[in-house]
Amino acid sequence: MRTVMWLGMVGAMGVTALTACGNGGMTTGAGGSGTSGTAAAGTGGKSATSSTGTSSGTGSTKINGCDAATAEDHTTENPTMVMFGGATGLMYSPPCLKIKKGSGVMFHGDFASHPLSGGLNGTKDAASPVTETKTGMEQTITFPATGTFGFFCEIHVGSGMEGAVFVE
Repeated sequence: MRTVMWLGMVGAMGVTALTACGNGGMTTGAGGSGTSGTAAAGTGGKSATSSTGTSSGTGSTKINGCDAATAEDHTTENPTMVMFGGATGLMYSPPCLKIKKGSGVMFHGDFASHPLSGGLNGTKDAASPVTETKTGMEQTITFPATGTFGFFCEIHVGSGMEGAVFVE
């Protein structure tokens, strides 16, 4: 009996943890409606990674673990540098940032070990200005339009190596 109760509590905690992380939330783009999962309709039919998204159910917008309310403000910089790999490890620094429309983000690290792609939760978004980069040590990407743009390491996204750029 105690074993069954304990397993039930562990299962309930797991469901609560997944819900708290925002899994299964509804994502909506500006001018469009979304569906649960990784793809959502947005402005011009683009996915949530290339349009401003709103998450229902959990109370905050989350794109690759980031929300605009807690993203680092880099609106006075151009470009903003995002480091990864090496001493930074399996993460981007900063992973969540705000910039002004027309500004750039300079990704700096080893793309052969940490290939960069634009998208949401490990799913590439062909409409994203964050283009797939697999070679070199530095890539500057300009964001000509407002919106929210997710990015991730193709190899380490499962370890949480992802982020988002909120363009104002």
